[in-house]
Amino acid sequence: AEANERRNERRSVAARPLLELLRSRRHEGHVSIKSVEAVLLDAAEDEPLDADTIDSRTLLSCAPSNPVGAWLDAVTIPRPPAEGKGRWIDDFGYDMADEAISLLYAACSLGDLETVKLFLRHGACVHAGSRHNDCGRDNKGHPLEGALGPPGRSPECALAILDAWTAGTGVNGYPTRHGHSARLGDGSDFSRNPLHDACGLDADADALTVAKKLVALGARVDPPNYDG
Repeated sequence: AEANERRNERRSVAARPLLELLRSRRHEGHVSIKSVEAVLLDAAEDEPLDADTIDSRTLLSCAPSNPVGAWLDAVTIPRPPAEGKGRWIDDFGYDMADEAISLLYAACSLGDLETVKLFLRHGACVHAGSRHNDCGRDNKGHPLEGALGPPGRSPECALAILDAWTAGTGVNGYPTRHGHSARLGDGSDFSRNPLHDACGLDADADALTVAKKLVALGARVDPPNYDG
């Protein structure tokens, strides 16, 4: 356990420059996607995962296709210190103020479509959850949730995630660690599915495409949320 903790800390330190590049792309707009890719590859090479570790992981039937993808799935950025919470909330949303986040979730929350596609090309799992270092450990902080909710609200990023969606994984709730959908409308703690979030987007063509894609993937159209 101590060795894992030290390893995870090394990975999070290695990933921080990449997170700052993503923030700079949003706030300053002069960081190229090529520079993001260069930092990603350097970080993954500096903190590699051995082949046995990669092959032994079953991540919702979307095991990483290469070491860079495995590294992306293994990294989480820890919650910020108290003095950094304001900026954290502005970039990633109120619900994530006290949580670690995955880099794919970060890119979706920032509405950075190029980076989302870059991470997916390098083998990132579309279900890489934000709270733990295992892909999709729980439903909070799913990349799709980052794309559909504030502050990202990016139907384009949501479509990129859905285009890479794992076959057979339900969409009636953000997937659990086993790939199951959250139950809705049955008294459970889960109050909405991704379709609720998609319907909360601005009424434009891309938002409509997201809703149609979710329905085509099997999302229920009838479950109530907290407001019925």
